[in-house]
Amino acid sequence: MGTPGGLAHLKADSTWETPEQLFHLPSNYPIALLSDGEGGIWVGTDGTNAGLGHLKADDTWNVFDPSNSDLPHSSLSSLLSDGQGGIWAGTWDGLAHLKPDNSWEVFNWYNVHWDDNNIESLLSDGQGGIWVGTQREGLRHLTLDNTWQIFDHNNSDLPSDYIRSLLSDGHGGIWVGTGKGLVHIMSDDSWEILDQNNSDLPGNSVSALLSDGQEGIWMGTHDGLAHMNQDGTWEVLDEENSDLPENYILTLLSDGQGSIWVGTFNGLALLRPDRTWELFNEENSHLPYNIVRSLLLDGLGGIWAGTEGGGLAHLLLTGSPEQVPESASPALDVSPSHEIRLNWFLNSAPIDYQDVIYIELQRSLSKIGPYETVHDTSDKPVRFYTDYADCSAPRIESCWPTLEGHTPTVKGTGETQIKGYILNDPVIDPEWLEGLPRYYRLSVVTEKNGQLVRYANTSESTLMTPSVEENPRIGLTMERSAIAMLPGTTHEISVFVSSLDLFTGDVQLGLESDNPGQFDIQLNPASVVLTPGETVSSLLKIQVPSEGIYDSESTIKLIPETKNGSRIHKSSSLKVRAGTEPMIALSIAQTNTRPRVMDSITVFGNVIPAQGGQEVVISGNSIDPITLLTSDDGSFQGAMIPKSAGLITLTAQSNGITSNSAELFILSARTHIVLSSNVNQETSRKDTLRVQGIMTPVRLNEPTIHLDIRYLDPTDPEGSLKPQFVGDVSVDETGIFYRDIVVPGDGFINVKASLPETSDFLSIETKLVIPVGQPVGEGIIVVSEAGTPEFQDISKTLGRYVYNALKNRNIPPERIRYLGISDENDANKENGGDDGSTIPTDGNADKNNLQHALTQWAISLISTDDPYKTPLNLYLIGAVENGSFRLNDTELLTADELAGYLDDAETAININNDSSSSRGFPVTIVLEGSQSGEWIEKIAGKGRIILTSSSAKPLDEGGYAGYENIGESSFSRYFYQFINYGSDIEGSFAEANYEILKFYRHIQRPVMDADGDGVGTTKYDRYEASGKFIEYRPSGNLRPQIRTTNPDMTITRPGQSQNSHSQNTLWAIATDPETELQGVFCSITDPSNRTVNIELIRDKGDMYTADFNADSQVGCHQLVYYAKDMAGNVSLPVEKFVNIIASGVNQDDGDAILKTPHLILSTEGTTVTISWSEVANANGYTLFYAPYPDADYIEKIDMEKLTSITFDGTDMGFYVAVQAYNNKEKSEFSNIDSFELR
Repeated sequence: MGTPGGLAHLKADSTWETPEQLFHLPSNYPIALLSDGEGGIWVGTDGTNAGLGHLKADDTWNVFDPSNSDLPHSSLSSLLSDGQGGIWAGTWDGLAHLKPDNSWEVFNWYNVHWDDNNIESLLSDGQGGIWVGTQREGLRHLTLDNTWQIFDHNNSDLPSDYIRSLLSDGHGGIWVGTGKGLVHIMSDDSWEILDQNNSDLPGNSVSALLSDGQEGIWMGTHDGLAHMNQDGTWEVLDEENSDLPENYILTLLSDGQGSIWVGTFNGLALLRPDRTWELFNEENSHLPYNIVRSLLLDGLGGIWAGTEGGGLAHLLLTGSPEQVPESASPALDVSPSHEIRLNWFLNSAPIDYQDVIYIELQRSLSKIGPYETVHDTSDKPVRFYTDYADCSAPRIESCWPTLEGHTPTVKGTGETQIKGYILNDPVIDPEWLEGLPRYYRLSVVTEKNGQLVRYANTSESTLMTPSVEENPRIGLTMERSAIAMLPGTTHEISVFVSSLDLFTGDVQLGLESDNPGQFDIQLNPASVVLTPGETVSSLLKIQVPSEGIYDSESTIKLIPETKNGSRIHKSSSLKVRAGTEPMIALSIAQTNTRPRVMDSITVFGNVIPAQGGQEVVISGNSIDPITLLTSDDGSFQGAMIPKSAGLITLTAQSNGITSNSAELFILSARTHIVLSSNVNQETSRKDTLRVQGIMTPVRLNEPTIHLDIRYLDPTDPEGSLKPQFVGDVSVDETGIFYRDIVVPGDGFINVKASLPETSDFLSIETKLVIPVGQPVGEGIIVVSEAGTPEFQDISKTLGRYVYNALKNRNIPPERIRYLGISDENDANKENGGDDGSTIPTDGNADKNNLQHALTQWAISLISTDDPYKTPLNLYLIGAVENGSFRLNDTELLTADELAGYLDDAETAININNDSSSSRGFPVTIVLEGSQSGEWIEKIAGKGRIILTSSSAKPLDEGGYAGYENIGESSFSRYFYQFINYGSDIEGSFAEANYEILKFYRHIQRPVMDADGDGVGTTKYDRYEASGKFIEYRPSGNLRPQIRTTNPDMTITRPGQSQNSHSQNTLWAIATDPETELQGVFCSITDPSNRTVNIELIRDKGDMYTADFNADSQVGCHQLVYYAKDMAGNVSLPVEKFVNIIASGVNQDDGDAILKTPHLILSTEGTTVTISWSEVANANGYTLFYAPYPDADYIEKIDMEKLTSITFDGTDMGFYVAVQAYNNKEKSEFSNIDSFELR
């Protein structure tokens, strides 16, 4: 990129570089960038000592200026390839052409008598000539025959002679950005002028133009960013309605993947297809200066950025990991041996500079959660180191640095080809959660000023975990890792073998020693039998001989082995220090979870000869030393607090003696932020509102936190968020921070608090919506009145916690119905409740009260405008007996009864609001009780997000619901804790599930159903719950999304002898994040440029279909799909093509054009049969399938000559279609059918 700070390169791992070789940059004002097509770049600069620089692929520079060449001026404004190996350069004193033979040709006042020699912009005309935009004399066109055409405001319709930007329209015409509007000069020489008066152009000074690849254009102005779609609709983005950092836009660049880079006067912004933003500036990145003048793709997945005064920067972006199954057809492979393992491509290899130390795999529990490093089954971080020994010039095409454990590869062709690596051996993440996807990404670690810095791509991959039944794991620990022993002594050490999930069977414990025969070692028993979740102990007995032992250290290793070859979690080892001289042994206590920064870790050991009261000093890297005293038997124990992440190495010293080294990997700390405010029912316009929060643990070296506070007026038709405060606020020593604002009016105050990732802390971002005069939801809490006194205490505690969690999410007490027992004395003493206040109990926990609360009270509060603006929360805690929920000593609530209440409520909502009928009842239901998962199938429905604390399985296989520590270690406690932290439902469920997994292992498995299919937990449930909250959170207008469509197709036009017309199916999968879809449409342009618009009909799930008539005109037909929602928002367009060819015979091999097969799908029980008609001249058939109903991927199976397949479709749902093929061609797709057996 070009910036006033110079040239910067944003690399594919999101790192910035201004490498040493860039010190040869002529000036720190790189205004124009151009690829040389051979791995190097041309840089046109401005300012002192400016000139034209050429950074070659071998990192050498050539610099041209008026003193050493015919370049007419040292200040340049634009560059353009001549397509023959030479370049055009626009300067402040005319146009220069550096030809491939290194000769120069110059056009300026001296030979073409221009009054204005200041060139602003250049564009090829596609026919060997160029367009030249000037600063004061309009537009010039140098044709192939070396004649000039002049266009200015006097002889044409140009509104201004200041030509700031140029762009081809792809059809022989050009777009011209001027100082007074946008001009379209079409191939037929007609003109169209667009400005603020006759269009939605936000500003008349158009400084940058970019094609969207869909016949539309992006425009950068001094007043914001505009997008004009092919259909003439506009989208305008600015500082007020988006995260655009500055309205003054200088340059635009497409990444070729649907996103665009925006260079502004206040940093660099990346706008993704889903309209999310990522911002880069001097504060949060290595961008050397915030004014970004020029941008260029580097051909390796990254970009160059020229900054105004800061030089040139380079950003490399890492790719995303991919899950590669062992079977070629994972979805239809139902063999019991099927197992998914983890491989990935490094899509954009960070091969540009040698400061990349290693690539690292990271994961997050949820889509909005923090990422952290994956540790494999050996507790080692998943890292792959790079070696540049054979790659001295990394930008040369053939140069590939060695990446440990990887093989170089490429994906795609031509301009879309991506370099990368493929992992040679799979990596297994040992902390899979059964049935839950995790989110993975790759990061790159570099070294800067002696410190390691991680940069990561912000796009993640969702990888589905294998079930624990297929991947049972075994844990092995010893009570200590080191011991010191005198000759003639014996010591017994406990060994613990665990079934971490559902492993059942024999485990043999093998022993290895690096000094066999020195000690007498016995293990009793040497074989144990495990049942699911069981931990069995064994004793390792070590006897040191009385004689012949000199001061030494030996390592004994225990290796668990299974008869069926199940994967072992890890081995364990013990260091034995023996001798007559004084010795110290040091161990670090094992924990169920890996320790983090600021966690307490226990250290212990022993000294020989034993002596009480002896001082032992324990020290290590990144940790404060502690001094302990030994007991009479020589043992010592204490606690230490690690303050830095990474590998810590500890040693103990006493009386000049040093112990063995004890190592432990410390994870980065996870910071949590709880946001709240003093809003109440009386808060109104011009009142002072305090936004406050607390951060834990406190980052002592970061005294501030970033707050972004914006106001959304619900009456604003544009739905724009207006900034109220954006900046840093102070955090005190207890982690508390606040900011006062003046309430602008009724509406919603959107608050975002964030902290960046550091070497010791994970990044964090927490959001809160504060309603002013607006409801955001309601809640019903049902606390069972039955059970033991101990269970009632737990129930009351959890009921109170949930009540306060709803209040903290700004659901006021007037909109919360509490049924059942409560503890009024302790009410509201946590989570922000007011001391001394009480939880109002609105009635007993019985059927009548629950039915009334759901079907009358809640319905009276739910918005008649849009029920999803006031979602309901239903929480039930109690014992589940034989599938029924115990409300009180005399009443049991069945799942069917609850489903009936919910259905009645939904019916009432639909009567009041016609638009909600297809969206269902907006309610989040949390069921806290053993085996509550069996309720999901019976109460599921559209709009209902159901979370159960346990599965429907037996109590020892996931059906148990735990309430240890007076309910502190329960699913609902963890779930609402993360709701308090601002997480969405998906993230809170994932975090709670993870905490339950650590505490209860296999016996408790929470379940979630969010897509209404009655099956949990699938990745579709995670997708559906992602971005949804227990309260309404308006975020401005969100677009619907075309998720996928039919592929490009080549079809045959029926011949004249055929009596029937040929119909082909067009289809699209479309969804909307906030509201109902109005429809899905397709604009079809035929080869004669005639356009018709058709509406697709909703078929199944989120699929929309329409017929395409193959009798249409022969040639290429352009299809542009788009969706529109009830709020009027329009999706981004998706372009596809249908090529119609005439019927006939292929003259090369005599094979007739392949006809379209007809597909038939049938089910009998769980058995699915798919068959299709045989096609003449076909060599085989390809079966395509995509998940029902979202079709977020499409896979295929080569069926060869088969015309049917039968399989067990239990827990499956897919769209299917088939295509015939031979050596020359493929048929069009068959009809699409689907099945769902979940």
